[in-house]
Amino acid sequence: MSLIRWLAAFISYTNFALVEDGASLGSRQLDMGTLVETGGAIALLAPLVIIQLGLLVFALRDLLNPERKVKGGNKLVWGLVIVFINLIGPLVYLVAGRDED
Repeated sequence: MSLIRWLAAFISYTNFALVEDGASLGSRQLDMGTLVETGGAIALLAPLVIIQLGLLVFALRDLLNPERKVKGGNKLVWGLVIVFINLIGPLVYLVAGRDED
């Protein structure tokens, strides 16, 4: 599961509403302690999401450059690696996939 999909599922599950202690959200009970802990998790995950998106955009933009040559000669395969292997895919492409010749 990609980091972005996991983050979206996490956010929808925790339902970031400002509630008073013990207020009911459907069948779940949330208190302010839970919201603070969840906010801390988002603060830790937000930089990873930003880095992932930045690497994804940079690697795809580099790959789509008509002058760029890639190892193996197949840009489609490298595009799939970049998009579907999340954080590691763009790094693998940038380190090993580009042909500098």
